[in-house]
Amino acid sequence: DDAANVALKIIAALRAPFPYGEHALYVTTSVGISVFPRDGQEAEALLQNADTALYHAKERGRDAFQFYSPVMYSRTLERLALQNQLRAALEQDQFRIYYQPQVELYGGQLIGMEAQLCWQHPERGLLHGEQFLAVAEDSGLSLPLSDWGLRRACRQHRAWQQAGYPELRMAVNITGRLFKQEALGDLLAAVLDDTGLPPHLLELEIGESAAMQDVDYSIGMMHRLKALGVSLTLDHFGTGYSSLIYLKKFPITTLKIDRSIVQGLQKDPQDESIVQAIV
Repeated sequence: DDAANVALKIIAALRAPFPYGEHALYVTTSVGISVFPRDGQEAEALLQNADTALYHAKERGRDAFQFYSPVMYSRTLERLALQNQLRAALEQDQFRIYYQPQVELYGGQLIGMEAQLCWQHPERGLLHGEQFLAVAEDSGLSLPLSDWGLRRACRQHRAWQQAGYPELRMAVNITGRLFKQEALGDLLAAVLDDTGLPPHLLELEIGESAAMQDVDYSIGMMHRLKALGVSLTLDHFGTGYSSLIYLKKFPITTLKIDRSIVQGLQKDPQDESIVQAIV
C-alpha cells in the first residue's frame, strides 16, 4: 500500500504543466513496482522486475502504476522470443501475403482486395498480423516488414494486370511507425516506379490512432501520398480519438469502421445505431 501511495503521489505531482517559454508542457508518468523479498532478493533482480512492471504500465495506457507479477515475466520472455524469431523469419523468407476480397454489399460484385501479411511460422503454423505486428512495431522490425510487404504486394498485383485480370484496387496496411517516417512518400514513389503498378490501383490504409497522434503532420503526409495518385483509407475508425471535423481535413477516399463495432451488428442494437450514424 505504501508503494502504491508513493507512485500515485509521483504521478499526480508530474501531471502539473511545466512552463516552457509561452507554452505549457504536459508529462505522463508510468511507474513499475517490485517488492522485496517477494519479487527478488537482490537489488539487480528488483530493478529488473520493476522495469518489467513499468513496461506493462506503459502497455496498458501509461500514466499509471503496475506491480510486478511472475506472469509478466513469462509474457516478457515470450515477447523476446517472438522478437528473435521475427528477425530470423525475415532472413529466412517465412512471410506470406494473402489477398482478402472486398465485395459490394448489394449484388456481391468483387470490387477490390486487401493484402494481408501473414507469417508461416515453422512451429506454430500460419500466424495472422494481429498475432505478431504489435511486437514487430515495438522492436523496430515493422519498417523492414512493411517495405517487404508493400513491394511484394505491388509486384504481384502488377503481374495480375499483365496477365489480363480486371483492374481491382488493392489495399495495403501502413503501420503507425512507417506512417511517421518523413521518407514515406519517397519510399512509395520508388515502390510504384520499381514495380510498375499504376498508382490508382493502390490504396493505403492508415490507422485512426496513428493519424490522430499529430494531426498537422498527418494532413501534410496524406496530401503528399495522395499527390502520387494512390487512394487513402482511414482504418479502425471508431476506436481512437477522432473527431468528425478531421474527416473533412483528411484527404481520405474510404472510411473503414472498426470490426469491433461491425461484428455485433446482428446482435447489438447499439452497434447498429453507431454504424448507421457513422454511415
